Order: sequence, then structure tokens, then C-alpha cells
Amino acid sequence: MIKVKISLNIPFYDFDKFNTIWYGNYFKYFDLVRSSLFKKINLNFNDLIKKKIYFPVYETKCIFLKKIKFDQKIYLVGSLKNYLNNLEIIYEIYQNKILVSKGYTLQVFYFKKKIINTPFFIKKKINYYEKKKQKY
Repeated sequence: MIKVKISLNIPFYDFDKFNTIWYGNYFKYFDLVRSSLFKKINLNFNDLIKKKIYFPVYETKCIFLKKIKFDQKIYLVGSLKNYLNNLEIIYEIYQNKILVSKGYTLQVFYFKKKIINTPFFIKKKINYYEKKKQKY
């Protein structure tokens, strides 16, 4: 399984007047992790756009377990769980080593107005990364 971990100091403007992160920002954090995961396997969004393959989030879920405190670093972890027919990424958000939120996204591929399986060139990049990782 391919995994990434990034850290983030949450900016003040992500908090509301109740000193709570607005729920929509969690999906922004998921996107930061997803982008890092794609970068790790050398997948560029422009490659998809050039091939006229669209890549929307089809389904998502976020579970809020604990309140995130202001002015503390969080750690975002993303794991690629499935990539054969679509991309399923699992997310975990930690603060002070405590799991504060978790969720997932499911992304599908559209080509010529049809849902398609994960394109071969993407599977190839993932397989290449996994084999490279096993050598070390």
C-alpha cells in the first residue's frame, strides 16, 4: 500500500467563531494529501487532462472524532487502498499522535462521457512505485 504523511499548521482562517475548523476544510486537507500521494507516484493531473480523462471525486466521507485545537500542528496520512477499477484513498488526521478525523475518497475516471477502469498508464506508475519501494 502506498502511503504519504504530511504536516500542516492550520491557518487561523480555517477556524470559525466557535474555534472549530469548518467541516469543508477537512476535504481541502484530504486534497493536499491526495496531491502528495499522486506526486509520490509521479502522476500529474496535466497527463490526465491532455488525454481528456476526467477524474472526479465520486464519493467521500469524513468522520470527526475529536476537535482540532488551534495553533497546533496536524499530521495528514493518506493511503492508496484500491486502484484497480477506481482510486480509493483512506485518510487519517492526527494531532499530538491522537486520531482526530478519518475518511476516504473514491475517484472514478471518465473518458468520452463513460466511466472507465483505472487507465493502464496509472496502474503502471503505481506498480512501478511499489516494485521500486520493495527493492529498498
